[in-house]
Amino acid sequence: MEPSIVRNGIAIGAIVNALLVCIGILIHPASTSGTSGLLSVVGPALILTAYSVIGQRAGPATSPAIRIGAVFGLAAGIVFGFEILLEYLILPDASMNTRLGWIEFGTAFLLFALAAFWTAYSIGEVRAGVRAAFWSSIVASTIWLTVLLLVTYAFWGTVRQEQVFRAEGDYEDFVRSGMHDFRAFMLQDLRGASFFHLLLAPPLAMLLGLASSAIGKALHKRPR
Repeated sequence: MEPSIVRNGIAIGAIVNALLVCIGILIHPASTSGTSGLLSVVGPALILTAYSVIGQRAGPATSPAIRIGAVFGLAAGIVFGFEILLEYLILPDASMNTRLGWIEFGTAFLLFALAAFWTAYSIGEVRAGVRAAFWSSIVASTIWLTVLLLVTYAFWGTVRQEQVFRAEGDYEDFVRSGMHDFRAFMLQDLRGASFFHLLLAPPLAMLLGLASSAIGKALHKRPR
């Protein structure tokens, strides 16, 4: 996968996701009321802007890491998207929903680590491996947010979505929040989850990548 395609794809994905966040405001304007409502919009907007800028400013030195990282990131993004769709297809109970979440994120972070390992093994540089883990998480997180928002809006207000929310424990979270508008709460919660996922996925992937890159580099030195 060409680095230029990946960089442009991340920028386009950031714009699409920003527009999807805005669609959520149109769906239920009350979700932006108060300080928490405004922050739930500003937070994802800032992170998406950072994603776009980072993608466009990546230099030629990062090309091998981007190329490999994008492949593993695409695979992780497919895992994310499949799990989101699967919730609506099979309507899991709370226990199964938790297990699906562990499988989803466990597989995704394993792919981030593998991106780092393979890059370091191929090139012999730990730094390149860490970069690959970073880019794989950026690509995967961009896909995750797009699928999450599209699926949420597609099922908005349906009985099926209500069942998914119950399995995820969202109604209990709503009661604990003290808010009085469930739809506003859900959109704020959705945007808050988006912010923290986009913010935390890259550094966590880099930490995993640091360990797996060290292994990859060590194997790279061995005679074949």
